[in-house]
Amino acid sequence: MNYDALPQFVLAKLLSLDEGVEALSVRAAAMERDIENRRARRYGNLQRADDNPRLLEAEPTDGA
Repeated sequence: MNYDALPQFVLAKLLSLDEGVEALSVRAAAMERDIENRRARRYGNLQRADDNPRLLEAEPTDGA
């Protein structure tokens, strides 16, 4: 895309949307890591010292 040909207000809007996308991408990646960690803990692939198996079983799932 040729950014030089864009009007200033369009370029400003694209930059602001790009910042929002970047922030949401970081949050989504963190949520995905948390989901994978919880799945691993729930199914016994990963354990922490403070894990309580009964509490992990009681956590709601994502429907899968």
